[in-house]
Amino acid sequence: MRYSTSSNFLRLLLIHILAVAPLWLTAQENAHLLSVDELFRLGTENSLQLKKSKLQEVIYNDQKKSAYTDRLPDIQVGASAGIIGQPVIFQRGLSHPVRPETPDWSQNYNINLTQPLYQGGRIQAKIHQAELKKQIAALTSADNEAEIKLVLLQQYMTLFSYYKQREVLARNIEESEHRLKDIRRMKKEGIVTRNDEIRSELQLTNDRLTYQEADNSISIASQQLDILLGLDESQLIAPDTTLLYTAVSVSDYDTYVQLAYNNYPGMQIVRQQTLLAENDIRLTKANYLPSLSLHAGNTLARPLSTTLADMYNNNWNIGLSLSYN
Repeated sequence: MRYSTSSNFLRLLLIHILAVAPLWLTAQENAHLLSVDELFRLGTENSLQLKKSKLQEVIYNDQKKSAYTDRLPDIQVGASAGIIGQPVIFQRGLSHPVRPETPDWSQNYNINLTQPLYQGGRIQAKIHQAELKKQIAALTSADNEAEIKLVLLQQYMTLFSYYKQREVLARNIEESEHRLKDIRRMKKEGIVTRNDEIRSELQLTNDRLTYQEADNSISIASQQLDILLGLDESQLIAPDTTLLYTAVSVSDYDTYVQLAYNNYPGMQIVRQQTLLAENDIRLTKANYLPSLSLHAGNTLARPLSTTLADMYNNNWNIGLSLSYN
Protein backbone atom coordinates (compact mmCIF):
# COMPACT_ATOMS: atom_id res chain seq x y z
CA MET A 1 0.00 0.00 0.00
CA ARG A 2 2.88 2.36 0.75
CA TYR A 3 4.45 1.58 -2.64
CA SER A 4 1.20 2.46 -4.38
CA THR A 5 0.91 5.80 -2.56
CA SER A 6 4.55 6.67 -3.26
CA SER A 7 4.14 5.76 -6.91
CA ASN A 8 1.11 7.99 -7.31
CA PHE A 9 2.93 10.90 -5.65
CA LEU A 10 5.96 10.50 -7.90
CA ARG A 11 3.79 10.35 -11.00
CA LEU A 12 2.02 13.58 -10.00
CA LEU A 13 5.37 15.25 -9.32
CA LEU A 14 6.75 14.14 -12.67
CA ILE A 15 3.63 15.43 -14.47
CA HIS A 16 4.10 18.83 -12.74
CA ILE A 17 7.78 19.04 -13.70
CA LEU A 18 7.05 18.07 -17.29
CA ALA A 19 4.35 20.73 -17.41
CA VAL A 20 6.70 23.57 -16.36
CA ALA A 21 9.63 22.36 -18.48
CA PRO A 22 8.38 24.23 -21.61
CA LEU A 23 8.39 27.43 -19.54
CA TRP A 24 12.10 26.98 -18.79
CA LEU A 25 12.83 26.42 -22.49
CA THR A 26 10.84 29.53 -23.42
CA ALA A 27 12.69 31.60 -20.79
CA GLN A 28 16.02 30.39 -22.18
CA GLU A 29 14.98 31.29 -25.72
CA ASN A 30 14.03 34.82 -24.58
CA ALA A 31 17.31 35.31 -22.70
CA HIS A 32 19.42 38.34 -23.62
CA LEU A 33 22.83 37.29 -24.95
CA LEU A 34 25.30 39.46 -23.05
CA SER A 35 28.90 39.78 -24.20
CA VAL A 36 31.74 40.69 -21.86
CA ASP A 37 32.27 44.05 -23.59
CA GLU A 38 28.61 44.95 -23.12
CA LEU A 39 28.80 43.72 -19.54
CA PHE A 40 31.67 46.09 -18.75
CA ARG A 41 30.11 48.99 -20.67
CA LEU A 42 26.73 48.82 -18.94
CA GLY A 43 28.31 48.11 -15.56
CA THR A 44 30.57 51.17 -15.66
CA GLU A 45 27.84 53.43 -17.07
CA ASN A 46 25.41 52.57 -14.25
CA SER A 47 27.85 52.48 -11.32
CA LEU A 48 27.10 55.23 -8.79
CA GLN A 49 30.50 54.72 -7.17
CA LEU A 50 32.25 55.36 -10.47
CA LYS A 51 30.11 58.45 -11.12
CA LYS A 52 31.16 59.78 -7.72
CA SER A 53 34.83 59.22 -8.59
CA LYS A 54 34.40 61.05 -11.91
CA LEU A 55 32.85 64.03 -10.11
CA GLN A 56 35.81 64.06 -7.74
CA GLU A 57 38.11 64.27 -10.76
CA VAL A 58 36.21 67.32 -12.01
CA ILE A 59 36.49 68.98 -8.59
CA TYR A 60 40.27 68.53 -8.39
CA ASN A 61 40.65 69.69 -11.98
CA ASP A 62 38.87 72.93 -11.06
CA GLN A 63 41.12 73.28 -8.02
CA LYS A 64 44.14 72.96 -10.31
CA LYS A 65 42.81 75.76 -12.53
CA SER A 66 42.24 77.89 -9.43
CA ALA A 67 45.80 77.27 -8.24
CA TYR A 68 47.18 78.65 -11.53
CA THR A 69 45.36 81.94 -10.94
CA ASP A 70 47.72 82.69 -8.02
CA ARG A 71 50.39 83.47 -10.63
CA LEU A 72 48.28 86.24 -12.12
CA PRO A 73 48.32 89.85 -10.84
CA ASP A 74 45.69 90.99 -8.37
CA ILE A 75 43.88 94.04 -9.76
CA GLN A 76 41.50 96.11 -7.66
CA VAL A 77 39.37 98.92 -9.05
CA GLY A 78 37.45 101.21 -6.72
CA ALA A 79 35.32 104.31 -6.75
CA SER A 80 33.77 106.33 -3.97
CA ALA A 81 31.68 109.47 -3.70
CA GLY A 82 30.19 111.35 -0.79
CA ILE A 83 29.12 114.63 0.79
CA ILE A 84 31.74 116.75 2.52
CA GLY A 85 30.68 118.28 5.79
CA GLN A 86 31.38 121.93 6.63
CA PRO A 87 34.87 122.14 8.20
CA VAL A 88 35.51 124.47 11.13
CA ILE A 89 38.96 126.07 11.63
CA PHE A 90 40.07 127.59 14.96
CA GLN A 91 42.98 129.96 14.40
CA ARG A 92 43.21 131.33 18.00
CA GLY A 93 42.47 128.60 20.51
CA LEU A 94 38.86 127.53 20.45
CA SER A 95 37.46 131.03 19.88
CA HIS A 96 36.62 132.81 16.68
CA PRO A 97 35.90 129.76 14.50
CA VAL A 98 36.25 130.16 10.75
CA ARG A 99 34.12 128.25 8.25
CA PRO A 100 35.93 128.35 4.91
CA GLU A 101 34.29 127.79 1.57
CA THR A 102 34.64 124.10 0.55
CA PRO A 103 33.06 121.91 -2.09
CA ASP A 104 30.08 119.85 -1.01
CA TRP A 105 30.94 116.75 -3.01
CA SER A 106 33.98 114.41 -3.02
CA GLN A 107 35.00 111.78 -5.58
CA ASN A 108 37.72 109.16 -5.58
CA TYR A 109 38.67 106.76 -8.37
CA ASN A 110 41.54 104.30 -7.90
CA ILE A 111 43.15 101.23 -9.43
CA ASN A 112 45.75 99.06 -7.68
CA LEU A 113 47.80 96.17 -9.05
CA THR A 114 49.81 93.60 -7.11
CA GLN A 115 51.99 91.10 -8.95
CA PRO A 116 53.68 88.35 -6.87
CA LEU A 117 57.34 87.96 -7.85
CA TYR A 118 58.60 85.50 -5.27
CA GLN A 119 56.60 83.50 -2.72
CA GLY A 120 59.21 81.03 -1.57
CA GLY A 121 57.82 78.36 -3.93
CA ARG A 122 54.36 78.37 -2.37
CA ILE A 123 52.51 79.07 -5.63
CA GLN A 124 54.28 76.31 -7.56
CA ALA A 125 53.84 73.91 -4.65
CA LYS A 126 50.09 74.59 -4.57
CA ILE A 127 49.85 73.98 -8.33
CA HIS A 128 51.78 70.73 -7.95
CA GLN A 129 49.56 69.77 -5.01
CA ALA A 130 46.42 70.27 -7.10
CA GLU A 131 47.95 68.26 -9.96
CA LEU A 132 48.79 65.36 -7.65
CA LYS A 133 45.29 65.37 -6.17
CA LYS A 134 43.85 65.30 -9.68
CA GLN A 135 46.04 62.30 -10.58
CA ILE A 136 45.05 60.50 -7.37
CA ALA A 137 41.38 61.09 -8.21
CA ALA A 138 41.91 59.67 -11.72
CA LEU A 139 43.72 56.63 -10.32
CA THR A 140 40.95 56.15 -7.76
CA SER A 141 38.43 56.12 -10.60
CA ALA A 142 40.53 53.54 -12.44
CA ASP A 143 40.80 51.45 -9.28
CA ASN A 144 37.03 51.61 -8.73
CA GLU A 145 36.41 50.72 -12.36
CA ALA A 146 38.72 47.71 -12.12
CA GLU A 147 36.99 46.58 -8.94
CA ILE A 148 33.55 46.99 -10.54
CA LYS A 149 34.65 44.99 -13.60
CA LEU A 150 35.99 42.26 -11.35
CA VAL A 151 32.68 42.00 -9.48
CA LEU A 152 30.75 41.98 -12.75
CA LEU A 153 32.98 39.31 -14.25
CA GLN A 154 32.65 37.18 -11.12
CA GLN A 155 28.85 37.41 -11.32
CA TYR A 156 29.02 36.72 -15.06
CA MET A 157 31.11 33.57 -14.60
CA THR A 158 28.79 32.41 -11.80
CA LEU A 159 25.87 32.74 -14.21
CA PHE A 160 27.88 30.85 -16.81
CA SER A 161 28.55 28.02 -14.35
CA TYR A 162 24.81 27.74 -13.63
CA TYR A 163 24.09 27.35 -17.33
CA LYS A 164 26.76 24.66 -17.65
CA GLN A 165 25.38 22.95 -14.55
CA ARG A 166 21.93 22.96 -16.09
CA GLU A 167 23.30 21.39 -19.28
CA VAL A 168 24.87 18.58 -17.27
CA LEU A 169 21.65 18.07 -15.32
CA ALA A 170 19.67 17.94 -18.57
CA ARG A 171 21.89 15.08 -19.74
CA ASN A 172 21.47 13.37 -16.38
CA ILE A 173 17.70 13.65 -16.70
CA GLU A 174 17.87 12.14 -20.16
CA GLU A 175 19.96 9.25 -18.88
CA SER A 176 17.64 8.74 -15.90
CA GLU A 177 14.64 8.64 -18.23
CA HIS A 178 16.29 5.98 -20.39
CA ARG A 179 17.28 4.03 -17.29
CA LEU A 180 13.73 4.19 -15.92
CA LYS A 181 12.36 3.08 -19.27
CA ASP A 182 14.70 0.09 -19.32
CA ILE A 183 13.88 -0.83 -15.71
CA ARG A 184 10.18 -0.72 -16.40
CA ARG A 185 10.68 -2.96 -19.41
CA MET A 186 12.73 -5.38 -17.35
CA LYS A 187 10.11 -5.26 -14.58
CA LYS A 188 7.48 -6.40 -17.05
CA GLU A 189 9.78 -9.28 -17.97
CA GLY A 190 10.20 -10.12 -14.27
CA ILE A 191 13.93 -9.39 -14.17
CA VAL A 192 13.82 -6.53 -11.59
CA THR A 193 11.49 -5.72 -8.70
CA ARG A 194 9.24 -2.80 -7.93
CA ASN A 195 11.88 -1.43 -5.54
CA ASP A 196 14.31 -0.99 -8.45
CA GLU A 197 11.65 0.94 -10.34
CA ILE A 198 10.99 3.21 -7.34
CA ARG A 199 14.70 3.95 -6.94
CA SER A 200 14.91 4.93 -10.60
CA GLU A 201 11.85 7.15 -10.27
CA LEU A 202 13.34 8.81 -7.21
CA GLN A 203 16.62 9.40 -9.03
CA LEU A 204 14.80 10.98 -11.97
CA THR A 205 12.79 13.18 -9.59
CA ASN A 206 15.96 14.31 -7.80
CA ASP A 207 17.58 15.15 -11.12
CA ARG A 208 14.58 17.21 -12.18
CA LEU A 209 14.46 19.04 -8.84
CA THR A 210 18.18 19.80 -9.07
CA TYR A 211 17.58 21.06 -12.60
CA GLN A 212 14.87 23.36 -11.29
CA GLU A 213 17.22 24.67 -8.57
CA ALA A 214 19.83 25.45 -11.22
CA ASP A 215 17.18 27.20 -13.30
CA ASN A 216 16.13 29.27 -10.28
CA SER A 217 19.79 30.12 -9.63
CA ILE A 218 20.04 31.38 -13.22
CA SER A 219 17.02 33.63 -12.66
CA ILE A 220 18.46 35.02 -9.41
CA ALA A 221 21.92 35.63 -10.89
CA SER A 222 20.35 37.27 -13.95
CA GLN A 223 18.29 39.57 -11.75
CA GLN A 224 21.38 40.60 -9.78
CA LEU A 225 23.18 41.43 -13.02
CA ASP A 226 20.13 43.31 -14.31
CA ILE A 227 20.27 45.55 -11.24
CA LEU A 228 23.99 46.21 -11.65
CA LEU A 229 23.64 46.91 -15.37
CA GLY A 230 20.50 49.04 -15.18
CA LEU A 231 18.40 46.55 -17.17
CA ASP A 232 14.86 45.30 -16.61
CA GLU A 233 14.97 43.05 -13.55
CA SER A 234 12.81 40.45 -15.30
CA GLN A 235 15.27 40.17 -18.20
CA LEU A 236 16.99 36.77 -18.31
CA ILE A 237 20.67 36.99 -19.25
CA ALA A 238 22.65 34.38 -21.16
CA PRO A 239 26.48 34.58 -21.18
CA ASP A 240 28.43 34.60 -24.42
CA THR A 241 30.07 31.17 -24.79
CA THR A 242 32.49 32.43 -27.46
CA LEU A 243 34.55 33.76 -24.54
CA LEU A 244 35.79 30.21 -23.98
CA TYR A 245 37.29 30.04 -27.46
CA THR A 246 39.14 33.35 -27.32
CA ALA A 247 42.88 32.96 -27.77
CA VAL A 248 44.84 34.29 -24.80
CA SER A 249 48.60 34.79 -24.74
CA VAL A 250 50.07 33.46 -21.52
CA SER A 251 53.21 34.94 -19.97
CA ASP A 252 55.36 33.81 -17.08
CA TYR A 253 54.60 34.62 -13.45
CA ASP A 254 57.31 37.27 -13.03
CA THR A 255 55.94 39.22 -16.01
CA TYR A 256 52.48 39.39 -14.46
CA VAL A 257 53.95 40.49 -11.12
CA GLN A 258 55.92 43.27 -12.80
CA LEU A 259 52.88 44.40 -14.81
CA ALA A 260 50.78 44.50 -11.65
CA TYR A 261 53.49 46.43 -9.81
CA ASN A 262 53.70 49.03 -12.59
CA ASN A 263 50.01 49.34 -13.49
CA TYR A 264 47.98 48.38 -10.43
CA PRO A 265 46.00 51.53 -9.50
CA GLY A 266 46.42 50.88 -5.78
CA MET A 267 50.22 50.97 -6.07
CA GLN A 268 50.11 54.08 -8.24
CA ILE A 269 47.82 55.81 -5.74
CA VAL A 270 50.30 55.10 -2.94
CA ARG A 271 53.15 56.51 -5.05
CA GLN A 272 51.20 59.69 -5.78
CA GLN A 273 50.25 60.04 -2.11
CA THR A 274 53.96 59.82 -1.24
CA LEU A 275 54.73 62.60 -3.73
CA LEU A 276 51.85 64.62 -2.28
CA ALA A 277 53.28 64.28 1.22
CA GLU A 278 56.71 65.40 0.01
CA ASN A 279 55.11 68.39 -1.72
CA ASP A 280 53.29 69.30 1.51
CA ILE A 281 56.67 69.41 3.24
CA ARG A 282 58.00 71.84 0.61
CA LEU A 283 54.84 73.91 0.99
CA THR A 284 55.36 74.12 4.75
CA LYS A 285 59.04 75.05 4.39
CA ALA A 286 58.03 77.87 2.01
CA ASN A 287 56.48 79.68 4.98
CA TYR A 288 60.02 80.30 6.30
CA LEU A 289 60.94 82.28 3.15
CA PRO A 290 60.13 85.96 2.42
CA SER A 291 57.57 87.15 -0.11
CA LEU A 292 58.31 89.77 -2.76
CA SER A 293 55.61 91.53 -4.77
CA LEU A 294 55.40 94.37 -7.27
CA HIS A 295 52.67 96.89 -6.57
CA ALA A 296 51.39 99.84 -8.59
CA GLY A 297 48.42 102.17 -8.33
CA ASN A 298 46.75 105.30 -9.62
CA THR A 299 44.25 107.56 -7.85
CA LEU A 300 42.09 110.38 -9.21
CA ALA A 301 40.32 112.39 -6.51
CA ARG A 302 38.66 115.70 -5.77
CA PRO A 303 38.85 117.96 -3.86
CA LEU A 304 42.51 118.38 -2.88
CA SER A 305 43.09 116.68 0.44
CA THR A 306 45.40 119.44 1.74
CA THR A 307 43.60 122.66 0.82
CA LEU A 308 40.14 121.25 0.05
CA ALA A 309 40.24 123.20 -3.22
CA ASP A 310 37.57 122.03 -5.65
CA MET A 311 40.06 120.51 -8.13
CA TYR A 312 40.94 117.04 -9.32
CA ASN A 313 44.22 115.54 -8.15
CA ASN A 314 45.80 112.56 -9.92
CA ASN A 315 48.76 110.61 -8.51
CA TRP A 316 50.35 107.26 -9.18
CA ASN A 317 52.85 105.03 -7.43
CA ILE A 318 54.93 101.96 -8.16
CA GLY A 319 57.23 99.93 -5.91
CA LEU A 320 58.24 96.63 -4.37
CA SER A 321 56.80 95.04 -1.26
CA LEU A 322 58.90 92.65 0.83
CA SER A 323 57.41 90.78 3.75
CA TYR A 324 58.70 88.07 6.06
CA ASN A 325 56.69 86.10 8.59
